[in-house]
Formats: sequence, C-alpha cells, structure tokens
Amino acid sequence: MSTSRRDFLKTTIIAGAGAVLPPVSALAAADPALAPSQAETSQPIGTSSGEFTRGLGIYPGSPEADFSPSLVIDNSTYRNLALLRPAYHSSAYDYNLAAQLVTDGIKDTHLPDWIAVTVNQFETLPINERETPVDHWEANTLPLRGARPSVQIQLGGDNPPEIDRVAVFVAVPPDMSPDSMTFTISVSDDGRTWQKVGSATAPQPLSPAGYPPDLVRSAQLFYPSIPLSQVCRNRYYKVDLDAAHLPAENPFLSVWQIGQVAFFRGNDRVQVGGPYSFTSAWMSAGLAEEWVYVDLGARCTFDRVALYWIARPAEGVIQVSDDAENWRDLQPLTASAGLTENVQLGTPAQARYVRVLMTRPTSPSGYILSE
Repeated sequence: MSTSRRDFLKTTIIAGAGAVLPPVSALAAADPALAPSQAETSQPIGTSSGEFTRGLGIYPGSPEADFSPSLVIDNSTYRNLALLRPAYHSSAYDYNLAAQLVTDGIKDTHLPDWIAVTVNQFETLPINERETPVDHWEANTLPLRGARPSVQIQLGGDNPPEIDRVAVFVAVPPDMSPDSMTFTISVSDDGRTWQKVGSATAPQPLSPAGYPPDLVRSAQLFYPSIPLSQVCRNRYYKVDLDAAHLPAENPFLSVWQIGQVAFFRGNDRVQVGGPYSFTSAWMSAGLAEEWVYVDLGARCTFDRVALYWIARPAEGVIQVSDDAENWRDLQPLTASAGLTENVQLGTPAQARYVRVLMTRPTSPSGYILSE
C-alpha cells in the first residue's frame, strides 16, 4: 500500500471515532506494515489473558472497581398489583369521589366533604346541578319553581365548618318590588327540626355591569349578605325566598333564579363541597347493591386483598373474573372487620379483574373505600 493510502487510513481513525472500520486483520492482509506489533496486542502489564473480562456488555475492569448497583429480588414484601391500574364503579356520588381513587396509592381515613342540595324540601338535585349554588359563578343560575321556594344544603364530612354569615345571589323579574322580598336563613342538625338564625328584607339591587346580557335583559339582580344571630356549625342550611303579592296558584311558576349561596366566617368565604377539600376515596351514590373493580391488566396470581375503608359494608364479597362480565365469588367480607381489612386467601387466585361487591351499608353515607 502506498504511503498516501496509509496516511488516509490513519486520518480516518482519528477524525471519525464513530465510523465503522475494517478489522485489523483485514488491514494487515492488505498491507503487513499496518499489522499491530506483539506489544500492541498483548494484555496490560501484570495481568493474564481475560482476567478482567466479564462478558459482552458487562463492566470489563476489575470486579473490585465495579461500584454499579445491582438488582436484587426482594421476597420480603408484596407488590401491589392494583397500584395505578384502571378502576370502575357501579356509581359515584360525585366526580371527585370516583373509582380511580382506590388505586392511586393514597390511603385516607377521614370522611370526604360533600354536599346535597334539595329545593322546595323534596326535590334533591342530581350530580350535575347540585354544585350550582356554590360554584362561585353567580351567572350560573338555577330556576326555582313556585312563588316562595326554598333551597336546602346539607354539608357532609367529619366536622361542619363555622359559619356566621350567608350571602344569597338571586335574579328575579324586573317588575318584582325589592320592598316585598324576604330572605330567611334556618339551620338544622337532622334536616327536620329547623331554627331561624337570620333574615333580610328589601335588598338593594345590583348594577348589571359585568353580568351576561342574557341574564340582565329580563331580570334584576340581588346579592344580600345576611348575618347570622350566632356562629353555626350545623349540617343543614336552608334559604327561604318570599315576596308579597305574587301569584301562588301556579306551582310551576319560576319567579326566582338562584345563582349562589355563599357561606362566610368573618371576612373569609367558607368553601363547601369536595372540590375544595379533596379526599382520595370512592363513594357510592346509592345505599343498595354497589360495586367497584380493578383491572390488573393481565391475568395475575395473588393471595391477599387489602381494603382500606372509610365507611365499610355490613355485607359483601370479593369476586374475580377474566372478562369483567362473568364473576365468581372468591371470599366473603368479614362483617366484624375494621376499616382496614386484610383478606388472606387460603389458595392463591388467578384473575385479571378483582371486584368488591357490596350489598348492605353500615353508614347512611353509603360505601366509601379509600384504597
């Protein structure tokens, strides 16, 4: 090989470290002058051939100098097969109390904060309407049937908050006289026996500036702030709306639109409902048969199911399935178990889906499972 060819190859090796070059033996066959010397191919001084070689892709140096971590199987603990897996429910009380929260790895022990809203004492609002009076958006109004309606809000959870003032936003027909209007606030601990704690009459109308044109075009707005006669910590609050000289013969007449029932303690607004106080738990919407199940993603083998209850059932059973349609009973729930229920299986089970079927609650709040 000519000198220029040899120089070209040397330059390529230096400048193209990532390039694929022919093996040394091929270069030697082309030009014996390029073959490495005996010193260049021997092992490092003081070592024998292959002493520090541990295989392809493995650290090639001295084992004493290998400080990289190594994976070790830990057989002392169980792996949570349900962690972060999809979960499904028969019903949920609210969008922030859904089944997915039973596989998020968070174990809560306190009751979630929730609300129930009833109008005219008998009509309980569905899930998509009950937060209208507390959603901080006055223009999102709820029409109320009847000339003298009422709105009742139940506060669920561990401890009712302290409240000393209630503000009520309403939209009424333009010809309704403010002097004829009366707002009355009552409280109760059971929803049956009520105590009047505040009232307001002849409220001042609000300026329509800043409100949607469709709302103010055919209505006048009022937002009276009603101080209570005492600091209240009750479960139920009721707002009665009344105006003199209104026709009462049509029970379906919608005279009032309510846009907000705001609770206060001093100058601070008291937040009610789940969005303002998160609890990682699933809560059923009903009190009869309910279920929640987890998709493990593949057919798995397990021998223990741990349930972390906030409100446990009196009766129920753990079931398994391979298609989420045909279920077979695995083991009944223990009625005497506490809020942490550790179900040990006599024989390991194999299934992709695991369901907790509940048939009778122990709490008027229904079933609440945290994890």
